[in-house]
Amino acid sequence: MKNDFKEGSRIIEKIAFSWSRKTGLHVEDLISEGNLCYAHCIKTHNPEIGPFKNYLRKCVLNSIKNYVHKEMNHPPFETQWRIAESNRLFKSNENPETVCSFKMGLEKLSEETKEVVKLVFDMPTELVEMARGSYITAVSKHTIRKFLQSKGWGAVSINHCFAEIREAL
Repeated sequence: MKNDFKEGSRIIEKIAFSWSRKTGLHVEDLISEGNLCYAHCIKTHNPEIGPFKNYLRKCVLNSIKNYVHKEMNHPPFETQWRIAESNRLFKSNENPETVCSFKMGLEKLSEETKEVVKLVFDMPTELVEMARGSYITAVSKHTIRKFLQSKGWGAVSINHCFAEIREAL
């Protein structure tokens, strides 16, 4: 089972669809979270404790619950607020130490991840229009994912960038 991604995917999708129905969050985001957890489970599973399938199910469930909790307590911000917030981060009256450590944190990111961060801070009109065209009025992780996919980015690259940003924060 440990190397059978197909069976692991079924477990992840079942949990993700269930939580998507309960919360209204995008199933793609929940599946991405589950896939990141799957990679973590492969590294950390101890066969002496129990079967991988049970370990994966429990870890994915906990991971998705934590993700849902974060998303429900910190829903996507309105586009205007996000732009204003990004502008506030770079004002000259900010504490130089804070700005410096933030910029140093950005320097450590991979080039692909820097592109995603720049995309969020610059908020191109095309991305805003993409969000406005849907039933969502905010630019969410899902909208950014769709935008990147429309520009030819692969799912693995996008998930890697989101994971790197999550780690940096």
